[in-house]
Amino acid sequence: MLSRLAKMKVIPSEQHGFCLGASTTTQLVDSTFDWTTALSNKNSVDIIYLDLSKAFDKVSHIKLLSKIANLGISTQVLMWLKDYLSKRHMYVKVGYDYSDRFSCHSGVPQGGVLSPLLFIVYCYDLPDGLKTHPNVKIQIYSDDINIYGNYNEQSKDEVHSAVSESLRRMVDWANSHGIPINLNKSTVFHIGKSFSGEYSVNGTILIKSNLAKDLGVLFDSRMQFTNLIDHITKKALSTLFTILRNVHTNDQHVLLRLYKSYVLPHLEYCSQIWNPHTKKLQRKVERVQQIFTRILFYRTATNLLPSLPSYKIGLKHLSLQSLLYRRVFNYLSFCFRILRLHTKLRASKYWGFRISRARTGGLGLYCKGISTVSNNIIFNTFFRRGARWMNMLRLNIVNSANLATFKKKLRKLDLLRLLKMEDY
Repeated sequence: MLSRLAKMKVIPSEQHGFCLGASTTTQLVDSTFDWTTALSNKNSVDIIYLDLSKAFDKVSHIKLLSKIANLGISTQVLMWLKDYLSKRHMYVKVGYDYSDRFSCHSGVPQGGVLSPLLFIVYCYDLPDGLKTHPNVKIQIYSDDINIYGNYNEQSKDEVHSAVSESLRRMVDWANSHGIPINLNKSTVFHIGKSFSGEYSVNGTILIKSNLAKDLGVLFDSRMQFTNLIDHITKKALSTLFTILRNVHTNDQHVLLRLYKSYVLPHLEYCSQIWNPHTKKLQRKVERVQQIFTRILFYRTATNLLPSLPSYKIGLKHLSLQSLLYRRVFNYLSFCFRILRLHTKLRASKYWGFRISRARTGGLGLYCKGISTVSNNIIFNTFFRRGARWMNMLRLNIVNSANLATFKKKLRKLDLLRLLKMEDY
C-alpha cells in the first residue's frame, strides 16, 4: 500500500512522518534552511505550531475509508481495511476495576503498524489547502503541524493576512475531520527583527513564545542553540548517573553498551541542526563523554590506577571516537545522502554547482539563497557548512558508489585535520 501511494504521489512533500527517506532531521534541516535564508535576506519569519488534540484517536473511519476509496485502492484491500478498523472495543481500568466495554467508532489502533500510514492518508489533502501565498509554507510530521511565513517591511501585512487565512483553513479542516485544535496550547514563534502582529482564531489569541520545541529540538529567536545544548547535556548527564547508580556491574562492555544505547542518543539527536561552531559549546557537549570515560576507567580498574589515561588514549582503548568527530562524520554522511537523493529532500533546492578552481578538483558546491554577507550563525547553518566541508573532500570520496563506501573512505581519513578542526 505504501509503495502504491508513493507511486501515485499521494503523500505530500510536506509530510516527513513515517515516509521513506524522511525523518525529523529532514524536516528540521528543510525548515531551518527556509528560516535562515529569510534572515540572511533581512526578512523575518512567523511560525505557528498547532496542537492537535488526540489526533490518532479522532480519525473518522467513514472519512478515512472514503479517502482511501477515492485513491483507487482495490475493493479487496478496502474491505480488509474496513474489517481491520471495525469491531474494536475499549474499556477503562481503575485499580483492579474495569468499566464496561465500548465500541470504537473512530481512531486508528494505537501501536498498530498501519496506524501512521492510515493517519497520513487521512491528512494527505491538508497541505495544498493551506497554501495561501508563495511565502507561506507548511511542515508536517505525522500530527505535528506548523505553518510559517517570511516577510519584509513591505510584505508584512500581506503575509500576516495569508498566514491568518492558512490558520483559519487549518481550523476548518480540523473541525470537518473531527480533530479539534487546542488553540490555548498552540503557539506563535517569531524569528527576526520585525513582528507582523498577533494571530487569533475565533477570538482566541495565540500565545507568542521566545522558545520553540520543534520535534524535540529547542529553538530560540536568534537561531542559537545554547539553551538546547544546556538541556541535552543536563539530560545526558542525568541519564548517565542514573545508569551508574542503579546498574551494579564493573563489566566495561556492559557499561559501554548502556552508554551507547541511552546516553549517546541525547547528545546526537538531530545534531545536523545544532552542531556547535564555538569551542565553548563543543567542549560542553564533549564533557559528558569525558566524565563517562573517566568514571569507567576508575570503576572497571582491577588494580589501583596511578593515573588515568588521557581522554584521547582512553577513547582509543574503548574503541570510541570523540563526539565532535561523530557529529562531523554524521554531518557529511547526511550531506552525501541528500546529494544522492537518498532522502525526501531535493538537493537542487539548497545547493548549486560551480566549476571548482581548486587544484584537487573539489566538488564546487555552494549554498543557494543564503547571502554571502552573514553572521556566524548563518555562516554555519547546515547547508552552508555542509557545502564547505564537502568541497574539502576529494572527488573520489564524494563520488562513492553508495553510502557504505563513502563512510568507509571517510574512516580512512584524518577527517578533523582535513577540515582544519582540532580533535579532543
